[in-house]
Amino acid sequence: MKVILKTDIGIERIVLSRLKDLDIPCSLPPDGLRGILLVDKAGPETAKQLDSIPEITTILPIDAECPSNLEAIVKAGTSAAQTRLQNYESFAVRTVRRGKQAYSSMDVSISLGAAIVEALGCPVNLDTPDQVVHVDIVEDRTYISIIEGTSQHKKNRAGTAGTLVANKTAIIQSAYLYRSDATASMGHRIGRSAQAFGIRELVLAIQEKTEARDLMRLIEGVYKGRQTRYSKMETITSGKATKIPVHVADLYQTVRERADEPIIISSALGDPLSAHADKIKTLYQEKRVNVFIGAREGVPKGLNRFADLVVNLCPGLTYATEHGIPAAMVGLVSCFHEGVE
Repeated sequence: MKVILKTDIGIERIVLSRLKDLDIPCSLPPDGLRGILLVDKAGPETAKQLDSIPEITTILPIDAECPSNLEAIVKAGTSAAQTRLQNYESFAVRTVRRGKQAYSSMDVSISLGAAIVEALGCPVNLDTPDQVVHVDIVEDRTYISIIEGTSQHKKNRAGTAGTLVANKTAIIQSAYLYRSDATASMGHRIGRSAQAFGIRELVLAIQEKTEARDLMRLIEGVYKGRQTRYSKMETITSGKATKIPVHVADLYQTVRERADEPIIISSALGDPLSAHADKIKTLYQEKRVNVFIGAREGVPKGLNRFADLVVNLCPGLTYATEHGIPAAMVGLVSCFHEGVE
């Protein structure tokens, strides 16, 4: 049996060396293609050996191999599906194309998917398929692997939970105005974190009359931090990133204004976040959830009376102000994910 191995870019030669040490026959693809290897002959013990190599990210036993022309791929993929798909299991086709062909990856996925539906009557499910048909096109040869979709559901659903939480979360961050020389730097870190998580809104909340120059430094820092992360995201997402909205408001008026919306306050006096996972998922059925995070002295205790939940993001530890947004977002997504296995 042949097996396709995938690695992070630049790690493939390390894996190749390790496989040679284990006497597993393996080769790199032609023309310097990176991040992929081919095990030419896998024996009964090979699976355990491959699992022991942490540099390998994906292991795909090959169910079919064919020339890299569209007609041959559809024929081989349909034949493999007829062997592996049973009882009208749902499926999805994932195609990765390496090299220059006259067709696109989408052409392959659409053509092969249609052929499988026609031959077997199996339904297509792009989100949580029972089986995934992997098509790896490597120059003039194509390798087809069919594996259970369960192994990929957790990642897909975790991603869904993360997006849902980010799209609905407004962070009300108490303004850090305690040291003028550190205010801009703190603002930069806050803005960068908020943009990195793609939250719905960042509100810089002030509690009392403050020095305008200090507030200006904080705002400038937030905008610079937002731009720093936005520029990186724009590169990664091919220009599809969006800048999060940033506002300034009075802390107490914000509570009054949003009293009819879910309010979560982070406090060292609160319960562990995980203790309220079910209620958090209920709160996120609303259009917007307001998460209040303190700065140095924390959120004023009087606001706790207006909160749906008062939670301790990290029981037993005191974290810095710039870690408030990451702690809140990671914790909220983790709670939400507990119910989407």
